[in-house]
Amino acid sequence: MQKRIALPMAAALTMVVASLTMVAALTMTAALTMALVTTSGPGVAAAATRASRAINPADSLPRSADVVRGRFVAPVSLDAGAFKVVPAPAGDRPLVSQAQAAKEIWASPVLQSRQVEALGYGLVTISLRTIGLPRITKLPAWVGFAKSSGFAGCPEESATSTSIPASSGTDLASSDYAAVVIGAAHGSPAVAFTAPSLFCGAVQPATLAQATEVLSVPWKELTGLENQSIQVRASLPACARFEGITSSGSTKVTTITVAAVLPDVHGRCNGASDITETVALGPSGNPPNAPPPLVTSSTLLRHGSLGPSQLAFAAPRS
Repeated sequence: MQKRIALPMAAALTMVVASLTMVAALTMTAALTMALVTTSGPGVAAAATRASRAINPADSLPRSADVVRGRFVAPVSLDAGAFKVVPAPAGDRPLVSQAQAAKEIWASPVLQSRQVEALGYGLVTISLRTIGLPRITKLPAWVGFAKSSGFAGCPEESATSTSIPASSGTDLASSDYAAVVIGAAHGSPAVAFTAPSLFCGAVQPATLAQATEVLSVPWKELTGLENQSIQVRASLPACARFEGITSSGSTKVTTITVAAVLPDVHGRCNGASDITETVALGPSGNPPNAPPPLVTSSTLLRHGSLGPSQLAFAAPRS
């Protein structure tokens, strides 16, 4: 009888010891996990964030929080990684200043009427290729991101329309985003990238082009006011082309702005030049009882602010 009892007791003791060991191991694992969650430092948190962003491309979209002291501190991307920026080595120092790069970036026509998302220094890689543009691989550069709020005024599709509608935008996480890259060394590449976007129910492909900026240039009045218009001579810088003229104001003061488009990086081109343009300042030949003309011979005409034009707009403060 004693031998029959002794064997089950030994087995029972073995099972108890094994169970206690397993419980202790699980308890220790849980404790370590809780400790990591509650006491992890910035490095651990950053690593976890990067892992999450790699899994979900939508979370890698650029945000102002991704830039600290003018430098990207986390990877960001558009178009599922076709355009990506990673943090530059701590010792890297751009030769082009952030202030100068920002003026050129936010004056880009590609970013017109888009909301500023982020601007910082990092290493840029773009997999999209365009004839005439250099390959961009780990280029030290300033990068500005902006996003539009979508497009309005789409024409109604007819019954015979042949456009292919997009089934959903779930695979276009970076829709409406655009970026401008200014190489951090003088003379290095400058390009503008737009991510694939939905437009009027169809997908517009990504684009890559040479980066340009819109400048307000000086002008000189050549004639007095005649038929609610004047002639001006504007001075265009080397490599620039005439873009257009705008005017605004009142009968007391009217501001005239002559705009030109200039490549951010240019090689050989024509030198500076002058152009003569007619500036319409209001309706001519007003009939009786019509509103008075916008300007008169006593209206003060003045220049708009010279230099790069701010085309992207900052997010409203909350």
